[in-house]
Amino acid sequence: MGKQPKSEITRRHILQSAATLFNTKGYAGTSMADITAATGLSKGAVYANFTSKEELAVAAFRQAVGRVQGHMREHTRAAGTLPDKLRALVRAYSSYADKPPVPGGCPIQNMATEADDAYPVILSEVRQAMNAWEDRMVRALEAACERGGIRAGLDHRHVARTFITLLQGGILMARLQGDAAYFQPAADQLYQLIQDLEPHADD
Repeated sequence: MGKQPKSEITRRHILQSAATLFNTKGYAGTSMADITAATGLSKGAVYANFTSKEELAVAAFRQAVGRVQGHMREHTRAAGTLPDKLRALVRAYSSYADKPPVPGGCPIQNMATEADDAYPVILSEVRQAMNAWEDRMVRALEAACERGGIRAGLDHRHVARTFITLLQGGILMARLQGDAAYFQPAADQLYQLIQDLEPHADD
């Protein structure tokens, strides 16, 4: 594998630092001075890679979401069936309040809370990330249904939205209270939802 160009290394360094800053301090609370202090780079060097704070925030958000996705794939890779993968996902998220894969917690939740209508470009990016997550889950449910791994006749879109909503709600409560135990009621509902997906003997 060839050596990465210095420009790519610099860009990745900026993104990693900015992702942590935006996810812990928020978009409005993060200044360019914070970014230059965290990266050790001049403002000119940052702007040479990203034309605006907004562009950097969007790229950093994507990087943070990618880190979360990679972390969750590690937890679900060994699971065989889709229901087992979903259970592994719930277990992984149960420790999210104490040990989030990205400092500050869920980047989708954090950016969605702050962006609202004040930052339409960022809000659009957050919606796209959430919609992509929902779509991936729908495709996984459809594929599992075709293989007989889950029950037939389910509304896959509804299942995906319910699963994500419960997961996000549980994370929010656990982060708000600073106690992973607050995730448990959502986890109980998620495990029941997963159990209801599995084929019955008389199906």
